[in-house]
This record gives sequence, structure tokens and C-alpha cells, in this order.
Amino acid sequence: MFTMILLDWAAHLCYHVLLPEYDCRDKPVFTPSRLVVKYGDPVSATCVMCKNDCLGTFFGLETPLGLKSENGTTVVWTVLKMTEWNTSPLCYYNRYDDKQCCSLLPVTVYQPLQNVTLTVVNHTGPMFEHGRYTLQCTVEDVFPLELLTVTFFRGQRILSVLHHQLNHEQQDTPVTERCTLSINASEEDDGAQYWCKAELELGSEGPQPPQVRESQALTTTVHSGSNLEEHKYLFYYLLAGPSQLCLLVIRDVPIQLFHFHYDPDIAALSTGRYQYQFDVIARIIHTFVTYFVVWNIRKGLI
Repeated sequence: MFTMILLDWAAHLCYHVLLPEYDCRDKPVFTPSRLVVKYGDPVSATCVMCKNDCLGTFFGLETPLGLKSENGTTVVWTVLKMTEWNTSPLCYYNRYDDKQCCSLLPVTVYQPLQNVTLTVVNHTGPMFEHGRYTLQCTVEDVFPLELLTVTFFRGQRILSVLHHQLNHEQQDTPVTERCTLSINASEEDDGAQYWCKAELELGSEGPQPPQVRESQALTTTVHSGSNLEEHKYLFYYLLAGPSQLCLLVIRDVPIQLFHFHYDPDIAALSTGRYQYQFDVIARIIHTFVTYFVVWNIRKGLI
């Protein structure tokens, strides 16, 4: 007959004054030998203390939560709702040589993957050829972080596989992880689709199919020298004098990506088509552009 007893974690801690031993000859055996459980779900495991060596000795199971039921040297651990992020039940029995024979049950508690998004860091709008950009894959509410793998794709081609760097700090709650990848935009990237995939590597004991989430595809628009030549540029002259300013308005191209250099000779010209040099990111392009002079203070034209 099984007797159900609510575990008292503090009451059992005193038995650790004995020297624990984890590779003794007749050690406790857990079934299953490893548990993977979603936070909030029920779970159970069975511990057989020994074959012979624990007979007539004190034995028990330590854990901060759950119920246990004993039948001879067999203990069943039952949790109705997993509410601990980090827990590893311990089965033990006291030996006559002032040592404890112990076995730990590895328990992996996980949070199902939530939202996964791909963005370009500090950038909106089209990219420019030879420009350097940073893609960021954001995975929300991850646990355990140490089992997370993030993969970046261009179309169906894998660009990079990133694993979380292990450290000695224990993770206590789910966190949001941000992984980045730098790319150099090329003309071939125009229309390309970038995306990322997050996966929790929980092993064969984990949920099937595995925990995988993908971001929506990010379609890139890349402006190169060849597709910029026919853009028209509109100049508004705002202020006269040596500090004369100019506002450059470019159709379909973000103004903040251009570095315009004021040229007094061109500023004096009337509407027409002229060759002019301007900077696009790190590349200098020489191209023909059409200037529409709306207001030229120097000539008094409107």
C-alpha cells in the first residue's frame, strides 16, 4: 500500500551532514533517467533506492515541491503542476560507513517558444550596395536559454548558426534573447528574403515535434549605382550667404542615407541635367541627375 506524504524540503536537508557519494555500487535508480517538462505541467518519476545495500537503512527523496509515495524501497515522486524553473530531485540512503549513496534526477523545465522576429538594427527603408547592416533575431521569453539555437537564413541558405554562450550564472526566469548577424548588402540582395529560426534543443525526451519558431521573412530592397541613375533630385535653397543650406528630396530613397555637399557652382545653375558627385554610404557614385531649381536666391528665380 502506498502512503502519500507532502515533502518537507527543510526537514531533509540535515541529512547532508553525511558525505554524499554518487557513484556507489548499489545506487538509487530513477525511471525515467531524465525528465523534460513544460512549466506548469504535471510530471512524475519513480526511484528504486537499491537492490540490497539500503535494506534496513534510512532513505528518502529530497525536492522542493511535489508529493511522494513509498512502497518498500520504491518511492514515486509526483508533481501536479511544475512551478519551479530549476529543480533536481535527490534519492539517497544512509550507509553504515557514514556516507550517503545518492542519485540526482536531471529535470529540464522549459517555456514553449513564443514570438520570434527579425529586424535591421537602427535602419528602416531600402539598403545600399556595399553598405553594412546588422540583422537582429529577437526570441521572447526563452527558458532554458542554454539550450537555444538561432539560425539565420537568406532564402533557404543557412548564413549562421548561433548557440547561447554558457556561463556560471543560473537562469531563474524566462528572458528575451537577441542574436545579431552583420551583412554587406549587394545588388543581388535586392528582393532577397532574410529570416531566422529559433529552436530549443530538448532532446528525445522533449516535445515532438521539437520546439521551433520562425520569424516572418524580411524582404530587402537594395539600391545600387545602376538603379539610382534615373532618380530625380529636388533642391530647395533655404538660406542665403556662406552658410547656405540645401534640402535634398529623393523619390523612394531615404534622405538620411545621403551625404550632400553644397556646391556653389551647381547652386547657380538653372534647371537642367548635370553630372554631380554624391556619397551613398561608403561608396562614391558619379551619375547624371536632373536638378529642378525651385528657388535660386543667387539668381532671384522662383
